[in-house]
Amino acid sequence: MLPDELAIIDDSRGMQSLLRTLGPESPAVRATDALLRCSEPIVVCTGFSVDGHPETDGPAGSIVLARALRALGKDARLVSWTEAVDAWQPLVPDLPCQTIPRGRPPGPLCGSAVTVEVCGRIDDGSYRNMRGRDVRPESPWFEDAIGTKALVSIGDGGNEFGMKSAPEEWFDNRAIARPVSTCDVLVVGQVSNWAALAVVAALSRARGVDVMPFPHEYQVLLEELVARGALDGVRRAATPTEDGHPIGSGPEVVRRLRQWLGG
Repeated sequence: MLPDELAIIDDSRGMQSLLRTLGPESPAVRATDALLRCSEPIVVCTGFSVDGHPETDGPAGSIVLARALRALGKDARLVSWTEAVDAWQPLVPDLPCQTIPRGRPPGPLCGSAVTVEVCGRIDDGSYRNMRGRDVRPESPWFEDAIGTKALVSIGDGGNEFGMKSAPEEWFDNRAIARPVSTCDVLVVGQVSNWAALAVVAALSRARGVDVMPFPHEYQVLLEELVARGALDGVRRAATPTEDGHPIGSGPEVVRRLRQWLGG
């Protein structure tokens, strides 16, 4: 089984069908290859706005991924909007962080970009959430900071940065506008955090070094993010859950990926 498949529970958002279009090789493994070959600093970009708050989905996976990359000797840093980073900073004293503003053009970010649950700009210049609402005023404009192509993009719905790399026909009959941004490697999951965890598992296997969190550590991370203002994006509530899934779902994905590592 591919690690990517462990990050998808059902096809309610079309991620299983999208994964099948991305080729027989695991996107998480291809992302690992790209990241390990990268000689530039890696900027791990995250932050999808929910009523002005960051989601739980995105930051948790980004923190785990950035920590894994640094443990493997990569120059990785975490990037999000200013208020979000200010809130998370006590959780990540081990991670260099950068900030960009929301609702206005930022300065450029240097390095190769990884985007994790970042809202993608569409042709009319707006940023649309899954309800179709324009969240441009409260969103970080990553296209102005990193351009319209990332090294790796991670998403779970179709409206995220990098999703122009998904086949055009996948968007047929979906109420989602195709973003303008692309990526070298597109990784998808039921929840973007879980797809990021699949990449971390693939990194662990590629290097023979366990850089995966344990299930209880991951749940604590979600709880700490919520204590600092993050919301479940589907429930729109301060619960240590991701995209409306029951509590414990993320740790269960971690458990399954750790089992895959040992197999």
